Order: sequence, then C-alpha cells, then structure tokens
Amino acid sequence: MNDTITNYSTVTNFNELPLALTVLEAGQVLRVGRNVAYELVRSGQLRSVRVGKNIRIPRDALAEYLNLAHFHFTISLKENKHGK
Repeated sequence: MNDTITNYSTVTNFNELPLALTVLEAGQVLRVGRNVAYELVRSGQLRSVRVGKNIRIPRDALAEYLNLAHFHFTISLKENKHGK
C-alpha cells in the first residue's frame, strides 16, 4: 500500500482524482478544513460510504455537492435580485 500523502487542493482536472477519497482529501479538494469536511459528511450534505471503519467520499459525490451548492447559490442570487 502506498502511504504517500497527496495534496489534492491543486488538482485542476476532476478526472485526476481517485475514485474514492478520504474525508481529509475531499476537504482539500473543496478547500475546507477537517472539521467542515467531517460536518458535511455527518450532515449528509456530502455523500459518503463506509469501508470497514473508514469513511470514503466517492469522486462523483464531490461533483454532486458542488453542483447542489452552485444551484442553491444561483437561486439565492435570483431571490435577492428580485427582493424575495
């Protein structure tokens, strides 16, 4: 097993990410801290799977989270623009 730690905060191509990331690696991609990353998982905002005792974030779950966050941000901007 390769114990090399990779910093995923500088990845520019989504397909360069592994199929499953640790919570800390997913946090690097999202550029959030450890506590925020675990809270996103705990709250169900960021889909995760358990592999034994380990939590893994599927690569696609990051895209889902970012698309959902973008959708909510866009709706919020539209509501603010129209005074709602």
